[in-house]
Amino acid sequence: MAEYSVAAPAKALRPISRLLWVHERFGKPQVYALLLLAMFAGQCLWLAAHRPVLNSEMFYLSPAHMGDASGAIAPSPLVTLLARAAIGSAPPTDLDSPLLRMLLRVPFIVIGGLLGASLWYVSRRLYGNAGGYVALALYTFSPAMIQRFSAVNPDVIGAWGTFGCIFTGIAVAHTLYAPRAVVLWNWRRILLLGVSIGVAAAAVFTTVVAIPIALAFMLYLAPHRKGAAVGILSAACAVGVVVWLSAESFNVHRIATQVGSALTFRLSPGIFGRGVLFALVDGFLLRNGPAFLTLLVVCVGVWIFWRKARFFGTVAPLTVTSVFAIFALTIAHQNVLVFLYLALPFLFVFVAGVTADLLELKSGYSALLVRAAILAIIGSHALFSVSGLFRLG
Repeated sequence: MAEYSVAAPAKALRPISRLLWVHERFGKPQVYALLLLAMFAGQCLWLAAHRPVLNSEMFYLSPAHMGDASGAIAPSPLVTLLARAAIGSAPPTDLDSPLLRMLLRVPFIVIGGLLGASLWYVSRRLYGNAGGYVALALYTFSPAMIQRFSAVNPDVIGAWGTFGCIFTGIAVAHTLYAPRAVVLWNWRRILLLGVSIGVAAAAVFTTVVAIPIALAFMLYLAPHRKGAAVGILSAACAVGVVVWLSAESFNVHRIATQVGSALTFRLSPGIFGRGVLFALVDGFLLRNGPAFLTLLVVCVGVWIFWRKARFFGTVAPLTVTSVFAIFALTIAHQNVLVFLYLALPFLFVFVAGVTADLLELKSGYSALLVRAAILAIIGSHALFSVSGLFRLG
């Protein structure tokens, strides 16, 4: 009876704690994550207000600029809607105002914040609080991400949708071990996965290459439920098609152009010998700063030589990064840079996973030295980003 009298009040308090959303669901980790996301938003807003509107952004605001892009696909209605959401009917000629320039780009900064939150959530679930902080810090102070998300650009929507597609597929695969009617039971995840696919495709249609990657992970993680995995992904794709068609306003001509462009998606291995795209990737990595490049090289070396660092949680993001990098290097297609920006969030997750293992080393002078070095590198990464804002503006 004594045990029952103690347990009963504890059970009664659980619904109250869930209702109030206290320590179990919102505590110090969430507060720190919000602070980092606020720093990311602040950098993006500053750059958005100080950087002039580019012709590539005007493409989504004024039909007159469509003639400047010969052979280009008509602008995405989704991107145009987001670009117009904050400035309303203000004519493009009034965008010399810093306030209007910032408002024009606010929806894309919000999407950047959502991607950062997703990155933190996934990394924290995989590697713990330390991994979540490292991944979000690398993202928060990434010059490449700040530049991309502080402009009107469909790539930012595609990056968010692709990240959600891959990791939602992985999450769904882990639920297939439960002996339930998994297709119906996973309807929320199916809806989320479908929205991720549809939104990404509406922004950048070539992001559909993430679908077979997600399927491969699902089949690997749940080999005994292959039928369920295919069924769930098929249902999500059906939802994605509806979202995609709705976002495209059922514009048959644009849809046909997008599909036709994807069908001409061809590999060009000869690019490997030209060195041009190698220089592009090198510049892309260096753009994130020497501190990040140093940490990346260290993490790759640790991952190769330390068995503990090689597990699915680090193999999966590294695999996705490698696939997208290969696409960027070999595809004869106009959206080469897209794949590099799609790969970068997964690269942050990989680095966070290896770094989290290093931070878990046992106490001692070597462990303290490793932790101090990691903190110094991340601090240098942040300093490089903030100091470079004025130059970028």
